[in-house]
Amino acid sequence: MRRLDREPLKIVLLYLVAGFLWISFSDQVLFAVVHDQAAQQWLAIAKGWLYVLVTGLLLFYLLRQLVAKLERIEAQAWQAQKMEAMGRMAAAIAHDMNNVLGAIQATAELGADELGPAHPQRAALEQILAASDRGRDLVRQLMAFARQQAADPREVKLDDLLLARQGLLRKLCHPGVQFDLVLEAKAPAVLADPVQLEQVLMNLVANANDAMPQGGLLRITVGTQGRWAQLAVQDSGTGIDALARAHLFEPFFTTKGPGVGTGLGLATVYGIVQQYNGEVLVESAPGQGSTFTVRMPRLA
Repeated sequence: MRRLDREPLKIVLLYLVAGFLWISFSDQVLFAVVHDQAAQQWLAIAKGWLYVLVTGLLLFYLLRQLVAKLERIEAQAWQAQKMEAMGRMAAAIAHDMNNVLGAIQATAELGADELGPAHPQRAALEQILAASDRGRDLVRQLMAFARQQAADPREVKLDDLLLARQGLLRKLCHPGVQFDLVLEAKAPAVLADPVQLEQVLMNLVANANDAMPQGGLLRITVGTQGRWAQLAVQDSGTGIDALARAHLFEPFFTTKGPGVGTGLGLATVYGIVQQYNGEVLVESAPGQGSTFTVRMPRLA
């Protein structure tokens, strides 16, 4: 049983034990302290109303907890439905776009070979090839976002993955960004596709770097919390306001401005982590930086 389910049960059991003790021994204590019969009657009535008040407050608290839990479940279900629908659409778009880009790239390569390296129009064809390469990168992001099943899940130690990819991750950062790693002494392992986890890392680091155009601190922390393996990417950048945080994981939503971001990075992160029964937590405020924490079930 999960913690959210156990907490109300503990409260109810504690209330029942306290109620049993109250009903069994309160009269004895009351009659031992107060000897006036009229006063005893008034105290007995007050005792009954007190029990009713405490019961009402407890029921109100449990009802509020239940409503909050149902709202969270409803929000998660709605988000999952949106992601599934967007995933199907993204897969269809990516397939068609890949065919179009393949034809453009093949034609441009053929034209460049026929013109030769010294022809004045070759530079234009090379620009077409570069643009098609960027389009292929976008298609790969769309396909990764649309992927519903894990490609090759295996045991992955998060510290080993991070240490093996830290050189690549550092290259994603501006020269003014200080790159810092904090690894737990006994780092956790998870069951996941290492290629997908690498994609999660690269997207989070790229976003953190973009949030610090003037430089700053980028810290990656690996550790455990209960049954979770945690990987947190923290930056000292511009931060995210509440309105943007509510839409961060929606496909094609971006805070980087038109023509700068595709809006697929965090949607891809969310989709990958959800495959492994994990979650992505965000802590941020304008001017106070951001922390994205990926939590996945850890292997014993």
